[in-house]
Amino acid sequence: MKYVSDLQIFSQKLCDLMKKRGMTYKNNQPDPILLYNAFYPHDQLQIIDQNGNGFGRSEYTEKTRKFDNWIKGKSYPKTITDMLQLCNALNCDLDYFFTDMNCTTHDLQFIQDKTGLSENAISNLISINTYNKYFPGCNDDKLALLNLILQDSHEKEAFSSLLDLLVSFCRFTVPDESNQLYTVDSNGITGFQYHKSLSGKGISYNPLQVHFHIQDMDSMYYLKIWDAIQQLKETYKKNKT
Repeated sequence: MKYVSDLQIFSQKLCDLMKKRGMTYKNNQPDPILLYNAFYPHDQLQIIDQNGNGFGRSEYTEKTRKFDNWIKGKSYPKTITDMLQLCNALNCDLDYFFTDMNCTTHDLQFIQDKTGLSENAISNLISINTYNKYFPGCNDDKLALLNLILQDSHEKEAFSSLLDLLVSFCRFTVPDESNQLYTVDSNGITGFQYHKSLSGKGISYNPLQVHFHIQDMDSMYYLKIWDAIQQLKETYKKNKT
C-alpha cells in the first residue's frame, strides 16, 4: 500500500464522505458546521431554526474556519490528534485519506475486494438487522435479502419501475405488460381481484407492517418507498378533487 500526500485528494475524499454521512446543506454542499458538531460533540453549534433559535452561519466563521479549509483543500489537520479525531467523527480509517482505498475502512475494503460489492451494498448487508425491525419476515425471505444486495447496482432502473407501478395502483389501471392489477396493503402486494376493500380509495399502507417481495416487483428500496407512496397518494387526492 502506497501513501500519498495530496491536498486535493484529501479534500475530495473528505467531501465525498461528508455527503455519504449526510453532513451537507444547500445544493448538497459539505457543511463545516455539521463537521464541527461531529468533531466536537460536546460543543454543538446551532444555526437558526424555523422558530428563530440559534445563530446565523456568519456567527460561526471563526470556529469553523479550519474545517472549511479542510473541505476546500487549503490545508490538512495540523496535528495527528486532529487527524485521528476527524477519522473518529466520520467513522473511517486513517488510510482512507492517504491511500488509494475506495472504501472508508479496511474491513469494508477487504469485503469489496473479495466480493466485488460496492460499499453501500456491503453496509446494507451489515445493517440488515435494522431493516428486519421495520420489515418483519425479512429473516425468512432470501429474496428480501437479495433486494438489499441488488439495491446499489440497479437502483435507478428498478426504482423507476416501482414508481410506474405505484402510479398504476393509484389510478387503478393495468400496466401494459401485465394481465392483472396489483394493490398494496398490509399483506404486501396482492392481485386486485383478491382484495376489494381498496376499490375507489387509492392505496393505503402501514410502514410498520408493509413489506414487498422481489418476486412481485423489481428490487425494492426500503428506505425510500414510504415517501414515494405518500407523494403518490397526495397527487392522487389532488387529481381526484
